[in-house]
Amino acid sequence: MRDAIGVLGNRSLPVILGREKSQMRAFLEGKGFEKIKFKLCKSVEDAFRFFDEGNTSFILKPETGVGSSGVYHITSKKQIQPSWTKSKLYFNEKETKEFYQRHGRKPALVAEEFLEGREFSIETISYKDQHQVLGITEYLKVNAQFVEVINCHPANLTPSEKEKIDTYAINFLKTIEHYMGPAHIEVKLTKSGVRLIEANIRPGGGYPPKLIQYATGINVFAATIDSILSDKLDLVPSTSGLIACCKQLQADKEGGLVKIEGEEAARALPQVVEVHIPTKIGDKCLPMSTNGKSLGYVISVAKDYKTAIESVNSAVRKINLVIE
Repeated sequence: MRDAIGVLGNRSLPVILGREKSQMRAFLEGKGFEKIKFKLCKSVEDAFRFFDEGNTSFILKPETGVGSSGVYHITSKKQIQPSWTKSKLYFNEKETKEFYQRHGRKPALVAEEFLEGREFSIETISYKDQHQVLGITEYLKVNAQFVEVINCHPANLTPSEKEKIDTYAINFLKTIEHYMGPAHIEVKLTKSGVRLIEANIRPGGGYPPKLIQYATGINVFAATIDSILSDKLDLVPSTSGLIACCKQLQADKEGGLVKIEGEEAARALPQVVEVHIPTKIGDKCLPMSTNGKSLGYVISVAKDYKTAIESVNSAVRKINLVIE
């Protein structure tokens, strides 16, 4: 709408780059921002070629995927064909299928080198080319499908590490010409520095915005509106010195939920501020492969990392989701 009728809004470039993973990689490389080995794979043969080029540890994922859907870590050639088949199931989802049909596109996957290091998400707000980092969340535990299971905010970083990630985020937003609104930037802190996993021009899915609000008092959605109404970007946390930690509830097998035990006991624990189990008795449950298949979550808030993590783990241990 901004481009069509001149209303206040974001530029189309960062929105497109946030959706199109291979375009983002190519754009950043072309700008000299960073270079990550990648290949847009229109056939499984392309993925095999990427492996044969010396990329023996890489991520295979849908070109426009979200929520860790269809993400697989390839470490051997025999994994490529089955992972390709499973990853392409993402394109059978109703909204995804409609998107590709509407735009006359054929589904494709992206292969990109696997990055070693600690994983973080950065939540930011921008307004008229000004940028502010709201906070950095660390993914303390990630499952086999690369869905974060335990998140902690703010991340436990040294001042030097925090400065590196903050600076990276601001420079990234400037490079992609992000103009206004929230952004969610996922990175790894590698031996070579901060490197991009992927980014979206929207608030983070899942729990980072909620954890930021518990830890700082800043609501990312309200902050976006406030910046527009006040015509400035100047966010100040209303609380400090707090650590917010979230852990998702998972099914360990496929089946129907027949009983929920321990929910009130978990809620009664010190530091636990939220226990949310939207799954109902009789619902079909699957082992968690995307954020959408989480059975619920627990959030704790404390003044130190050890207490916050121990509290959320204790609460989850009290909850028994009986699946048969």
